[in-house]
Amino acid sequence: MAQAADLPGAAHLELVDGVVHLDPKPAMLEAMLVGWVRQQQTRFLNEEGTIKPRVALVRRLVEFTNAYHWEWGPADAEALIAKLRSSSGRKPIAMSTGRGYEITLTLFMGYLTDRRYGWAEVCLERFGDIPQQIFHEDNRVAQVVDYEGRPGRRSLTYDEVQALFDAADGRAEATRARPQGCTHRDAGRGPAKDCLCVWAPPERSLRTRPSGSAAQSKGAAVWPMWGPSRPFRQGFQRQPAQAPDSLDGSRDGLDHRRA
Repeated sequence: MAQAADLPGAAHLELVDGVVHLDPKPAMLEAMLVGWVRQQQTRFLNEEGTIKPRVALVRRLVEFTNAYHWEWGPADAEALIAKLRSSSGRKPIAMSTGRGYEITLTLFMGYLTDRRYGWAEVCLERFGDIPQQIFHEDNRVAQVVDYEGRPGRRSLTYDEVQALFDAADGRAEATRARPQGCTHRDAGRGPAKDCLCVWAPPERSLRTRPSGSAAQSKGAAVWPMWGPSRPFRQGFQRQPAQAPDSLDGSRDGLDHRRA
């Protein structure tokens, strides 16, 4: 007990000498949880994200087993995990969640069984029993893979990230090598067709141009091509031809006709 004098969360620091509780078991439970919280606070663990969820899980096991920490055994912990991973009533927990629960309860029981804190001696003196570890290598989740979550949320490996950037670099090189007059291929319909890309304001019509609008655009379909912020028009010409200076006679090359 001499070593326990300076340890936050030690039993003799949380229990008041000479005080007799009418219901000693709940009082001991609260003193243990307060001491565990104090021990975690000295490690600068997050109050909301780590400490409170851990304490809530311990209380959950107390409620589930209707027993206290010094009365728990491996079967109690196994029953809780088996219930949580079953599909009866609620969505079963994932393997990674179950592993987190097991780690939390193992840490708590490790705190109680550590002789430097003196909780085992106090429990033996007052209740004739001592706390024990409830998870061991035979009833814990075995970690055999690096990632245990859903496949869609898995982080990319180094090789996958490298392949992604290689593909992006290849597309950038292809875009830079493309002539300034953009050319698109109509897959399955023959050779490449000339494509004239003209910006059009959002309020302009995207209907097919009348056959009489320009000799070179006769029968050409106008397709919307959406970019990051502004829509574009693409006219796919039926026959390869030189793009006219203007599609409707204006000098700026824009279609100023109202829809």
